[in-house]
Amino acid sequence: MDKNRNILWKMVIALTGLGLFLTACGSGKTIPTGTLDEVMKDQESFYTLRGGSDYGRLPLRYPFHIVDTIRRPDLCSGRHILIEDVAAINVQSNYVFGTFSGALVFGESRNAGWFAINVLTESNSVFESEIQLSRFLLEAGITNSALKDVKSSMKNFMFTGELAFPH
Repeated sequence: MDKNRNILWKMVIALTGLGLFLTACGSGKTIPTGTLDEVMKDQESFYTLRGGSDYGRLPLRYPFHIVDTIRRPDLCSGRHILIEDVAAINVQSNYVFGTFSGALVFGESRNAGWFAINVLTESNSVFESEIQLSRFLLEAGITNSALKDVKSSMKNFMFTGELAFPH
């Protein structure tokens, strides 16, 4: 009986923390403070933090990373959510690019689409078709625009520590 009670309390504590995290994500459009704030100060730590007890992470190029809650994987810069519900992604040269399901993208409600962010200038572009994204990337000198599934890349990083996109 005590073992079951301990398990129940652990679940309640975890769900309470998750609820606070999701509330922070949904209303303020930022991810939680704490460990991540410390990591954002140090680029090497940025590439090794795998997540917390209630969220997973996939580092891309500093300061861009995917943060995944039970709700969805979001593309963030530091603690700020840029694109909600990212499905697939790639990092080549100075660009982070990928596809998203219908969600908020750079503060605007959008249907599914594609995006590209220049990591150096933090300029962004949103596209309605994969062909538009491919043309944009070709003009930027990027020929490998194949996308990787966010969820499987994140699982691999969380279990092995292997970066999907070495920096």
